[in-house]
Amino acid sequence: TSLALAHPALANDDDANSSILPVQPTETDRTQVSVQWQSLIRQSLFFLGVEHGFRLVTDPQTREFGGGAFFSGYFNSVGNLHGWADGDPFVVNYVGHPMQGAVSGFIWMHNDPRYRTAEFGRDRRYWTGKVRAMAFAWAYSEQFEIGPVSEASIGHVQAYYPQQGFVDHVITPTVGMGWMIAEDAIDRYVIRRIESRFSNRWLRIAARGFLNPSRTFANCMEMEAPWHRENRPGITHSFIAAEPRPRSTRAKVEDGPIQPALFEFSASSSEMLLGAGKQNMNCVGGTGTALINLNPALAVETEVGGCKMLGPGLNLSGDATTFAVGPRYTYRTGGHWTPWAHVLLGGEKLTQELLMPDVKAAVMATAAPGTAEWTLHDAYTRHYEATGFTVNFGSGVDWTMNRTVAFRVGSVEYIHSWMPRLNDQSFNHDVRITAGFTLRAGG
Repeated sequence: TSLALAHPALANDDDANSSILPVQPTETDRTQVSVQWQSLIRQSLFFLGVEHGFRLVTDPQTREFGGGAFFSGYFNSVGNLHGWADGDPFVVNYVGHPMQGAVSGFIWMHNDPRYRTAEFGRDRRYWTGKVRAMAFAWAYSEQFEIGPVSEASIGHVQAYYPQQGFVDHVITPTVGMGWMIAEDAIDRYVIRRIESRFSNRWLRIAARGFLNPSRTFANCMEMEAPWHRENRPGITHSFIAAEPRPRSTRAKVEDGPIQPALFEFSASSSEMLLGAGKQNMNCVGGTGTALINLNPALAVETEVGGCKMLGPGLNLSGDATTFAVGPRYTYRTGGHWTPWAHVLLGGEKLTQELLMPDVKAAVMATAAPGTAEWTLHDAYTRHYEATGFTVNFGSGVDWTMNRTVAFRVGSVEYIHSWMPRLNDQSFNHDVRITAGFTLRAGG
C-alpha cells in the first residue's frame, strides 16, 4: 500500500476528477528513430539477472554444474543441442517461456519511442513496432539459452540429457509475440472499459496488473509502477470509454494490391500426423518461418518447427523437429485473401524415449545415498532417434490486414521423408496443418 501511494507515477497524477483522453503520441514519438539503447541494455540485464538468480535458487542442477569448467561446459552445452523437446514440462515450454518472450518484448517497446504509444488495432504503426519487438525477443531468448550469460554458461544444464532441445529457441519469441498482442488487446478492450466505469484505484491496479501479467513484470524491470502505461496516465485519472479513432495511414487493400515487404516472419501452431497411413501418431507444436520476397510472386522461405508426440505409448515420449528451405509462390489478388504454395527441402529428426519403471526402481535402490535421480537417467531409459532428408509440398491462404500484418488462416502440407525406422515404426509420410500470423518488415 505504501509503495503504491508513494510511487512517482502516482505523485505526478492530476486531480482524480479530471476527464482526459488517452495519451496520444507526441511529435517526438512520431519522429524519434533512435532506440534508447542504454536503458534497454540496463533493463534487459536486470531481467536477465532476475531469471538466472531464480534458476540458481530453485534448480539444484544449475548450482551443481555451476562449479565445473566454464569453457568446456559451455561448448558441451551448445554442441549438444539437438531435437525439439528439452525435458521441461508443458507449462514451462509453452507458458513460461512465451511469457519471457513477452516481457522482453515489452521492455523493447518501452525503449522504442517511435512505436511505444501505438495501440492494438489495424494501424500499421502498431504492427511495425511488434515486428521490432519480436526481433529483440528472439535475440534476448538466444542470449538466455546459449549466450555468454546463459543456461549454457551458468550451470551447463544443456550438456546433459534431456535438456538439449530447440523448443525454447522457437516458442519463446513466436508464441511470446502472440502473448504480447493478446495483452495489448485486453488492455484496450477490457482494462480500459473497467477504468471508464470504476474509479476505485485498487480495482484499476488489479485490472492492469493481473490482466496484463507480462507487461506488469516488464514494468518492474523498468523500475516503473507495475500498472504503468505508455499510452495513458496513471490510475487516479478519470477515463472516458469512447475514444476517437485516429485516421489510419495504412494502405487500403481495396485500392489495389499491396506491394509485399522485403521480409516476412510467421509464427504458427501446428498439428502433424506422423506416419500418415498404416501407422500414425499425433504431434502438436509450432513452426517459425522467415522469407525474403524476391518479387511480388516469388520468395525464398526457411522454416524451423517441432512438436511433441501425443500418446505414443505407456512410459514412452517423443518429439519431432523439422528444418527446410525452398521457394514459395504467392498469388496476390489485390484483396484481403492471399493464397500461396511452396516446395521445401530439408530434414526431419524424430526421437523417442522409453522409461523402464522396474529398472529405475532397481537402479535407485542401489544408488549411493544423496545421488540425484537425473544423474542416473541413462541407466533406466532407452533412447531412439532417426534423421532423414525431407521434401515438403504445401499450400495455404493468408488474410491480409495491411502491409505489416497478415493472419495464416490455414495451410495443409505433405512431408515425405527418407529415414530409418524409429523404434520399429516407419514415419516417412507426414501431414501437417498450421494456423498463425505473419509480420512483415522492410522494402
